[in-house]
Amino acid sequence: MLELDLIGQTIRLSEGDVRWIEAQAKAASGHSLGARDLATRLRELDPDRDLNRLLFTRPESSVLARLLEAGDAPPARCDELRRNLAKLLGSDEQRRRGMLNDTEPTPAPSDAARDTT
Repeated sequence: MLELDLIGQTIRLSEGDVRWIEAQAKAASGHSLGARDLATRLRELDPDRDLNRLLFTRPESSVLARLLEAGDAPPARCDELRRNLAKLLGSDEQRRRGMLNDTEPTPAPSDAARDTT
């Protein structure tokens, strides 16, 4: 079993889920350094341990999210992981745009406001 710490949020995956993600990462590793790094980290897990733990940074979590979106028929537990990553990474994106924490996003100037003729 693998316990992932995804930017402070913990989720556990079965060995089968981990191997599916590893296969997806390995398949994408030829054109993605992040996928290659993820495949390497998963391959190096100790299969004799009852529980392996990995801490993922934001970029690693983003790579994992992309692999889950692009993957064919992910296991059910991976679907939950995909939803959690979408929420986690989506809320971070909204914060960067000023849409959370009681701040209003800066509206884009309208065409009428830009027209000076």
